[in-house]
Amino acid sequence: MRTSLVRLIPLAAAIVVASAPASEAQAPPPLQEQARSIVEGVSGEWGAVAWSLDRNEVLFSINPHQVLVPASTNKIFTTVWALDRLGPDFRFHTDLLATGAIEDGTLRGDLFLRGSGDPSFGYPDFTEDTMDPLRIMARRLAERGVRRVDGAVFGDGSAFDTTYMAAEWPASAAGGSAEYAPRISGLAFQRNVVTIRVGPGNGETGLRLTPAVREVPVVNQTRAGGGRTFAVRHPDGDTIFVRGGVPARGTDSYRVGVSQPVLMAAAALHAALTEAGIEVRGRAREGRAPEEAKLVHRHVSIPLSAMLAKVNRDSDNFFAEQIFRSTAFREAGLGSFSRGGSHLALHMIQHGGAREGEVYPADGSGLSRLNRTSAHALLSALIHAQNQPWRDEFMGSLAVAGNPGGTMRRMFRGTPGEGRILGKTGFINRVRGLVGYAPTADDERVAFVFLYNGGNASGARNAQIDLGNLLAEYRRGAPPPAVEENDDDADDDG
Repeated sequence: MRTSLVRLIPLAAAIVVASAPASEAQAPPPLQEQARSIVEGVSGEWGAVAWSLDRNEVLFSINPHQVLVPASTNKIFTTVWALDRLGPDFRFHTDLLATGAIEDGTLRGDLFLRGSGDPSFGYPDFTEDTMDPLRIMARRLAERGVRRVDGAVFGDGSAFDTTYMAAEWPASAAGGSAEYAPRISGLAFQRNVVTIRVGPGNGETGLRLTPAVREVPVVNQTRAGGGRTFAVRHPDGDTIFVRGGVPARGTDSYRVGVSQPVLMAAAALHAALTEAGIEVRGRAREGRAPEEAKLVHRHVSIPLSAMLAKVNRDSDNFFAEQIFRSTAFREAGLGSFSRGGSHLALHMIQHGGAREGEVYPADGSGLSRLNRTSAHALLSALIHAQNQPWRDEFMGSLAVAGNPGGTMRRMFRGTPGEGRILGKTGFINRVRGLVGYAPTADDERVAFVFLYNGGNASGARNAQIDLGNLLAEYRRGAPPPAVEENDDDADDDG
């Protein structure tokens, strides 16, 4: 903590000096005028700051304490908070619990699938077959001699409250039906989406669902004769409608967020038990496991550090929100957006160098327009991360400029920043952000934050690339390089 404070005290003082009027300030920071010229070319609200980690001094600072909407750069706060409080080796538990005794092969009670917020449980990127974790649970029950369950299968998502989405998420999230922003729950399975495949090789109906459970109502309104299909769930409904023409060859595939993710997880376990030859008399339901429930099997997740690239490199909103609310659950006893926001803000003020009034998290992903932060607060988080034992895990989670494996894949290509700048992007309507680390031409390490709110997000993206290259080309003792215009205005989500 002492190292962090030593770095943050000169940061605050230097930024105050850099932001003061010219008559009050000392010599301006070395790149101040060049940076100001770049941002003034794009009208809107800006907060931009660059800080030398090696020299503990500001390179440029523009409106560092102005509070703006951060979009997905908000995920930096989420990952720093989770790494501080949970640690990189933290693993989530998803438990199969049972009540009642086993008599003559019959469990005289209920089964409970209890989650702790694990975003990777049954996740396609980490599990070859998403049903496998549930099949293992079914096998463990069968190994105890159980062939029939008298009761029901309950999904227990009580680690989180039942507010599935934060306020002011984009309309395109469509009530959590959009794959990029599914609903958030204490018990999550398969990203809280159902996979729908449509094609001639999928039986009489032409549809194949994963998980194939009746608790997720799907209405097939497709027609034969070729064409293309689409799947949709209305924001306030639970039924998924599949419409259009079934392709004559090949398969159309969709992932649609479900309205009751905890129930879907319980239903998927019910299906795995049936597949294993275990008869379950009751249906899938939602409910909290009683204290007397006994552990049958515990699924242990991959470590938190292995999930962070999904959050930062890929800007995966689902992983960010699940980790955000899981940290709140362990810090505040309940994984809610409100408790998570207040505890994260307090943590960043007390431990991360942020000023009071400059961190207002409304969610963990940055989707909500109610999120507010300053460039200074985000910069403080980046500096804080450099002084922690989990620094390498954090750095490894960031996108690499020009690398095809993340949200910066179309940024900095063919420029000095390509392959060298590490960062986290942010983009929602009228918001564009880029934060991270850039080595100068002399390999001086620099942390930076570029936030923009306004009507020219495409122009802001190009300006942020110019700011990054300004840092990448900078040499001590040499005149700052001229800024070249960047014509690459393709958008990257996140």
